[in-house]
Amino acid sequence: MRALSFGGRAGIGEFWQIHIGVFVLAFLSGAIVRKSPLVALGFTVLYGWVGTAVSVRRLHDRDMSGWYVLIAGVPLIGWFWWLAALGLSGGTPGPNRYGPPES
Repeated sequence: MRALSFGGRAGIGEFWQIHIGVFVLAFLSGAIVRKSPLVALGFTVLYGWVGTAVSVRRLHDRDMSGWYVLIAGVPLIGWFWWLAALGLSGGTPGPNRYGPPES
């Protein structure tokens, strides 16, 4: 499943679709999560994995290493960097070292 993969590239559209989808699913699953801490942990791990995977693939689309995703963990500055670098900036035109652009 592509949403779980760290390889390849993700365009800006896929990035926002997945992050908005994760947000909506997290909101909708709130009632279920309150009933069971184990289910809450499972959802948290799944949503964290999917969000990180699409962020890494988005960095690949900009011809950057996936390790740059760690900058998002810097308080305040990291969130602004994440938004500007991944959510607002375009990708590398044409193929790069991570493969051809998303079609």
